[in-house]
Amino acid sequence: MDVCLVGLFPSLTVLKSENHSGCNMKEIISKLMNIEQRAGEVYSKAASYYAADPELSNFLECLAEDELLHFHLLANASECCCPDMVPDLILAFENDEEPNILRILAEVEAEIESETITKESLLNKVIQAELTEWNEIFIYVVNSFKHETSGFVCPITKIQAHKKQMEYFFEHILEDGREKLKQIKKLPDVWRENILIVDDNDMVRDLLKSLLNPEGNIDLACNGLEALKLIGEKEFKLIVSDVDMPVMDGLTFYGQVVKRFPGLKDRFLFVSGNTAPERVAFFRKFNLNFIAKPMSVKLFRKKAMEIMLSKDCCLLCK
Repeated sequence: MDVCLVGLFPSLTVLKSENHSGCNMKEIISKLMNIEQRAGEVYSKAASYYAADPELSNFLECLAEDELLHFHLLANASECCCPDMVPDLILAFENDEEPNILRILAEVEAEIESETITKESLLNKVIQAELTEWNEIFIYVVNSFKHETSGFVCPITKIQAHKKQMEYFFEHILEDGREKLKQIKKLPDVWRENILIVDDNDMVRDLLKSLLNPEGNIDLACNGLEALKLIGEKEFKLIVSDVDMPVMDGLTFYGQVVKRFPGLKDRFLFVSGNTAPERVAFFRKFNLNFIAKPMSVKLFRKKAMEIMLSKDCCLLCK
């Protein structure tokens, strides 16, 4: 069943014939629900098969849980849309052959059952499945309902975490995962998280911003008081803060934030050149994330991504 999209996804083949009728939104959602359910089942089987490899198994189980979330989100979307609702684009299904993504998932399942699957083959097929046109159709549907109801905003942030979870795995856990990481980064974003960087040094702020630009929308503040005002205006997924600053230092800023917004206490990443024993002891006592300057770029990005994913994906919780 080859999918043809007109006017939205130029990477796909445009249907030339005028003899095909378009699909309404409920039909599209139904097909997507079938795909999400199937993907969740296959990823879960793969996770069990690789139980002896905890990092890979946890990654696959996280993907399976994401697919279940996607399935329920689509079910809610189906209930919200009218039977005659037609998407802005035109979708036509040329024949009854199954989508490429289902063929890929069937190959994975067959290789698991015959015990011929390899880690390399599995990960390549996961990437192939994620890069099929159905992912773009899924994002189109989700974005359509994002504008209809605010109830879709929270699940959409978790959909974005699905992509970030894969990026984290291929960048920081899988050896030689750089090429696979490049492929995953091709996936479109459905949401950009807010990140706050607090430092009184202009050059340091700019450097940290350049390192985190791919991960979200960046706000900058030069001291804790200025940052506190920003936190009252929007929700931040990550707060990177210096400690020694004028007007309001980083630890006072942290205390004020936790007092007013307790849910942000685990969103902080402190970066400081002051590693006095009493300060390190303070960070350990309150279980705060801390990196000493000078720092490794890879370590900084890894720690930042862990904080951004910590409440959204099972890989980092297990």
